[in-house]
Amino acid sequence: MTGTEKAKADGKLTANGMADGSKTYNLEALEGFDKDNLSAADATGNGIDVSGYASFTLAKTAANFPKGGGKYDVSTLVTDDTNAGNGTITYTEDGANSTITGGVLDVADGDKASTVTVTITKATSGSGDSTLAAFSRKVTFTQASTAATISGATYNANTGALAISGANLPETVVGWDFTKLKLQGIGTTRSDVTLEAHSADTSTADRFQGAITSAGTVMTITAHGDKRTDLNQILHKNGTEYSSSNDYNIDAAADFAGLGADADSTIAVTVSGVGFTLSKAAAKFDSVAAKYDVASLVADNADVGNGSISYALTGTSLNRGTTVSSAGLWTINTADRAKNDIVVTITKAASTGFKSHVRKLPFSAYAGAATITSAAYDYSTGVFTVVGTNLPETIAGYDLTDIDIEGAGTAVSLTAHATMGANRAELSRLSAIGFTITVHGTLKTSIDAKFDRDGTSSTGSAGYNFKASGGFIDTSSTADESSNTITVSNHS
Repeated sequence: MTGTEKAKADGKLTANGMADGSKTYNLEALEGFDKDNLSAADATGNGIDVSGYASFTLAKTAANFPKGGGKYDVSTLVTDDTNAGNGTITYTEDGANSTITGGVLDVADGDKASTVTVTITKATSGSGDSTLAAFSRKVTFTQASTAATISGATYNANTGALAISGANLPETVVGWDFTKLKLQGIGTTRSDVTLEAHSADTSTADRFQGAITSAGTVMTITAHGDKRTDLNQILHKNGTEYSSSNDYNIDAAADFAGLGADADSTIAVTVSGVGFTLSKAAAKFDSVAAKYDVASLVADNADVGNGSISYALTGTSLNRGTTVSSAGLWTINTADRAKNDIVVTITKAASTGFKSHVRKLPFSAYAGAATITSAAYDYSTGVFTVVGTNLPETIAGYDLTDIDIEGAGTAVSLTAHATMGANRAELSRLSAIGFTITVHGTLKTSIDAKFDRDGTSSTGSAGYNFKASGGFIDTSSTADESSNTITVSNHS
C-alpha cells in the first residue's frame, strides 16, 4: 500500500507486534473476498504481525506532577527502546506555560490546574527497505491531589544512603530540590549539613546522588566521598538521637519537592552503621577468674578495619594488673577479683568519615564461686552441655585441661580450647549458668570409650562424671570433682 491507503493502515496498525495496548490487530475478510466470489466471511482470528516502526514502550501512560507545579523527567518513561540509537526521540507538551528541556517537563504555575499531554516521538530512521517509520506515544500528566510530605528517614553511615519516606513524593529525581534539605545532628565543629543538587556524574568523587527507590513513597540520596564524611560527622551515633536533647532531624524548606510542598522542620532520622554495639549491658566475672575477653563484648562493628578499638578500666583503687591488652584480653589481678565497681571503656578511634565512638560497660564479681552441677553428652555429635552457676562468660576464663571425663576405665583429660585442628575440644555458648564443649577426632574417640551405653553409668556400674579440678577456672578456683553427673544419650 502507498499514499492514502498506507496512511489509513498506519492509523490502525500503530505499533510493532500483534497488538498495541488493549487493541489487537486483526484482518477481517468479508464474504466473497476471493476473485471468484465464492468464499465465506472470515472475520476473526486473523492476527497481523506489524513491524517497521521505530518503536518503544512506555512505563506508564498517565503520571502526576507535584501539587502546585514542578518537574518530571519524562525520558524515564521510555522503555524497551527498539533500534536504540537510530531515530532521535523528542518530547513536546501542550501546556500554555510549561516547557520541556532535555527530557524534563517543567509544569509552570499557569498550567498546574490543567492536564498537560506530553507526546514522545521517535523519528524516522534508515532508508530504503531498512526504513523505520516515526513512532509516537502520548502521556497525560495531572497535578497530584496532595502535596508531598516526608514521614521519616534512615541514614546508613557505612554506605552514605539517606532513605527518605513519605507520601506523594516526586516520581523522578528532578522533582526534588535537595538544596532545600538540611540534616541536623551534633558535631565538634558543626551541627547541620545542607545537601547539594543531585549529581549522577561518577567522575565527581564528592556528590549527592538521588534514586527513586519506590515511586511516590521512597527517595534514596547517597552521599559520596567528602559529602558522606560531612554527614557522618554530625550523625555519629546509632539511633534517633545523640543525647536526650539532640535528636537527628531533617529540616525541609518549602518547595523541597514541587512548588506545593510545605516546610517541615521535624522529620526524624534513624541512624545505623556507626561504630559498634555491645552484646550485653553489664558483665560479671567469677571472683577467682583469671581472665575475661573484653573484645568479645563488641558486636556489630560497623566500618570494620577503620578506627582501631582500645580498652581501658576504671574503678576504686584498682591494681595495675587490671589493664587490658590491645587484643582486648583482661588479666584480672588477684587484688581486684571481688570488686564490684569496675567499668570498662571501649573506644573506637576516629577514621575517615567517622567520629570516635565510646561505650562503657560495668563489671561486677559473682557473689559465689563457680560450680558445675551436671552435664549431658550427645554420643553421636560429641557435644557436652554443662550446667552450673557463676561460670565465666568468656572462653578466656576457662582452662579445659583441668577437666577430666570419668566413666568406664581410666579418665580422659580434655585438651585446651581450640577452634581448629583434628583432635580438639571447642567451647561455645557461654553464659553464667552453662556452656558447651564439642570434642573432635581422637579425643572424641577416647571419650566415647568411657560411655558404653546411654544413661549415667556404664554396664560395669562406673558412674559418668564431669570432674573439674581446682584450676578449671583459675589455679585458685575451688575444685568441683564429684557429683557432676553426665547423662549420655544417642549411644550407637
